[in-house]
Amino acid sequence: MYGFYTDIGGRGNNEDSLLAIESGGAYLFAVADGLGGHEAGEVASRILVDELRRAFMKTPYSFDLEQSVKRANALILSEQDRTGKMMKTTVSAAYVFGGRTYVANVGDSRVYLFDEGNIVFTSVDHSVAQMAVHAGEITADKIRSHPDRNILTRALGSAAGLKVDMYTVDNSTYDRLLICSDGFWEHVLESQMTETARANASPDAWIGAMRRFRDADAPDGGDNNTAVAMVKSALETHRTVKQAPDPAADNAASPDAASGKSSGRPPFLTGLLIALICLGLIAIAASAAYLAGFRGFGMNNAQPAAPTGALPALARKFLFPAFSAIGA
Repeated sequence: MYGFYTDIGGRGNNEDSLLAIESGGAYLFAVADGLGGHEAGEVASRILVDELRRAFMKTPYSFDLEQSVKRANALILSEQDRTGKMMKTTVSAAYVFGGRTYVANVGDSRVYLFDEGNIVFTSVDHSVAQMAVHAGEITADKIRSHPDRNILTRALGSAAGLKVDMYTVDNSTYDRLLICSDGFWEHVLESQMTETARANASPDAWIGAMRRFRDADAPDGGDNNTAVAMVKSALETHRTVKQAPDPAADNAASPDAASGKSSGRPPFLTGLLIALICLGLIAIAASAAYLAGFRGFGMNNAQPAAPTGALPALARKFLFPAFSAIGA
């Protein structure tokens, strides 16, 4: 369904944090790359993922990814005031629920979406190198080698009025997802991502194949590197298994059960209600037939004749004793 890893690389500590959780068919994936070294970037990235986790688990079916990122930003700013450390973090996240994927991005961690081995979506970095792409000074493939590639133009912990890039993607348009910090994508080319996507069905195998490219390219003492991968076909299989009906359940499901609705009545009450309705209909028909046997139907002809026919006989035999018993 999904796989993930985080590695310290050649650094003294790991400032990356990740999140990969599920609740009842809703999924949240995130990668945060802390900034600041001695300024406690790992604290900022942890605050971010902790806040996303808390908010998601509270309301997984109405989770607001953008507002949760903004709340995390406020918490990081508060922690800066408390400690005097100017910690910051990036975030790239995807919330998958209800046939759609909601993507949030701040900084230069990335979200990639793939369909049949081809990249169909990439989040946009907030960096000086990306600004050079927008200005037409370099092409996107030159970002990795740009001298100012690691200078960011946006991050959590920079200001109160944080702008979060948000995207909404229909789940039918992609079949797998990758979220990773710059310590990963800087050393794994997009062509290597697609090559390994086509060759590896499981998320863990796919990550493992990309890591081999990453480790071969990264210099000694390289950056922390983190990735979360999700393969949607595996996710959907997982949901089908979890939602399979109980073999001990009644095989004859009612229309209400098939639609997920409940009538609110136990089965025996439903049967009793039907029986009473049928009994009432018989009583009405029998009474009508019985009354039809009167010689006159006016107030001045009050003496009834003996009733005739099958229904009056049934009424005398079954209904009148029953009513008498009830009255008793």
